[in-house]
Amino acid sequence: MTKVFVLQHEHEICGREHAKFIGVYATNDDAEDAIVRLRMQPGFRDWPDGFSIGEYELGVDHWVEGFITAVNILIPSRTSAGEYYTAGSVWYPGDVYEITDIDAPQRAKFDVGDFVRCIEKAVPEIGDRVLVAYEAVEEKAEPRDARESPS
Repeated sequence: MTKVFVLQHEHEICGREHAKFIGVYATNDDAEDAIVRLRMQPGFRDWPDGFSIGEYELGVDHWVEGFITAVNILIPSRTSAGEYYTAGSVWYPGDVYEITDIDAPQRAKFDVGDFVRCIEKAVPEIGDRVLVAYEAVEEKAEPRDARESPS
């Protein structure tokens, strides 16, 4: 199998990771030469250690496990209006969230494992645009197979 070398640059700003695909090279030395050329360019010079080179075989799947989108949401209190608890969740198409953990499960309106819909709203002392669970749903919508034609 033929191997290629993929050059990327990653850095973090305000807690968010930013990744840039730079190029694909025939040899590791070619990718290293690109780093030398780019290291002093604007942006790259601020994060000179953000470059990485990955070696890949052509014709082979390199990501085979799928992925999820993890999102923090707020869960209202069972008993106190205006009180919220942070929850980890998994987002699904159709804007349905499956609750995976809650910081105070015994006081929260919804439970771990529940599927909920959220609304974006302002919550004093937390934020102007946060996701707040407002209703439980029976289950997540099943995603349509990408190979199926729309009906």
